[in-house]
Amino acid sequence: MKTFLALTGVAGLFSFAHAAASCSDCGGNTCMLDGTATTITGGATSLSVNFCNYDSTKNSTYAINFGVSSLPSCDAKNETLPTLASLVAADGCTADACSVTVNYKS
Repeated sequence: MKTFLALTGVAGLFSFAHAAASCSDCGGNTCMLDGTATTITGGATSLSVNFCNYDSTKNSTYAINFGVSSLPSCDAKNETLPTLASLVAADGCTADACSVTVNYKS
């Protein structure tokens, strides 16, 4: 099962479903770097992702939605996917890669 992440801005004004290869690919927008997220495993409460142009003062304005390419037969209602609880950026984020911890709701 392949899990996808999407970063969505305030009121859904912009979203990114695909990650960028480098910060220069983001065009000044907030975007996720490809291949930087930790693997989501059963029982995990968070994952780490690197973003570009991430503004840590706006943590509450970002949203991450999780999805899968196909639902397993045991989860027809998509209830096993994580739901975002909070985003916590590492200190000193700049326009370059910023490590962000994505915490799930329990």
